[in-house]
Amino acid sequence: MKKLWRRVGIPALALIIVGAVLAGIGYASGAHGVIYWQNGSFRVVDTPATEKSYDLQAFTDIDISTASSDIELIPSDHYGIDLRYSGDEPEWSVKNGVLRINDKSHNFGFTLNLDFTNYGNFVKVYYPRGTVFGTVKVGGASSDVKLTDVSARELTVKVVSGDVTLQSITAATLSAHTTSGEVTLDGVTADAATLGTVSGGIKTANMALGTLTAKTTSGDIRFSGSLSGAADISAVSGDVRFVCATTGHGYDISTTSGGVRVNGQSQGHKTSAAGTLGTVKIRTTSGDVTYEG
Repeated sequence: MKKLWRRVGIPALALIIVGAVLAGIGYASGAHGVIYWQNGSFRVVDTPATEKSYDLQAFTDIDISTASSDIELIPSDHYGIDLRYSGDEPEWSVKNGVLRINDKSHNFGFTLNLDFTNYGNFVKVYYPRGTVFGTVKVGGASSDVKLTDVSARELTVKVVSGDVTLQSITAATLSAHTTSGEVTLDGVTADAATLGTVSGGIKTANMALGTLTAKTTSGDIRFSGSLSGAADISAVSGDVRFVCATTGHGYDISTTSGGVRVNGQSQGHKTSAAGTLGTVKIRTTSGDVTYEG
């Protein structure tokens, strides 16, 4: 039996793996469709993507929920959307000032038929520069999200697998989370910001915040900017670098396995000090902490 497995089973398994790799290369080169196993080999049924554009009436709120489309919010000179999809067109509407887009019916199928029909799909939303939204909610299962030049009372981004990029954002409350991916912010102004990722890093630059909460399980956290209130920053496995242009904060910093440096001076594993502004609390289990402010 073992000889039979070595002579037949191992070569067959190798062919399966090679077929899967070649099919994957095809997808990376732009193919779309369904990968399936037939007569001892992987095959691809092509399902070309469709692209459509729509000019829309004005909207004041945005609610987007996708399964596997990348999402972009782009300043422009008009209200509109671009959609790229395989299969059925995502549902969308503008009612009572709310733009809603939903493509959750287009799920990946990791069964004997590996359905990757959403490969390369996207949702792009256009709006006039200077628009101030009420609520912006963006969610995706397997999606990269990029928001540029957005002003809103409340902005929420939640992704299961994908990167979140926010540039030139103004919001009263801001929340950005991904389970597996990077969270990157540049030029964000918010009264309160909550950032999180399980597997990935959090990187910020040119921030102007009231309060900050940032948490990651496996990844580094980088903050650079001004902060007028308190901060709660934690990483299980990762380094934390906090560079604040606003002076006068108190701080409470500790690491279980790593070192702490405050304004260039080594402080061992933990340190604290009072301040006239809010307290910056930083915790990491395995990683170094650098505090400047």
